[in-house]
Amino acid sequence: MLWKSDPLPPFAYAAHPRVPPKAIESIQRALLEMDGNPEGRTLLAALNVKAIVAAKDSDYDVMRKMKLKLE
Repeated sequence: MLWKSDPLPPFAYAAHPRVPPKAIESIQRALLEMDGNPEGRTLLAALNVKAIVAAKDSDYDVMRKMKLKLE
């Protein structure tokens, strides 16, 4: 091993700019509420995930730091 990074945020989801804002909000709400019902928990368990949470910009600071170290 040459170098070990801080943990990286998993499963980044993004929407194309042409996707209507209401569709984005509906999809985001559905993803964030999956852990609140049995079917959603089953799907999350298949991914070995307990819940999906909204990311903050600062969650990706570790990736910005890695870029700086590589430059």
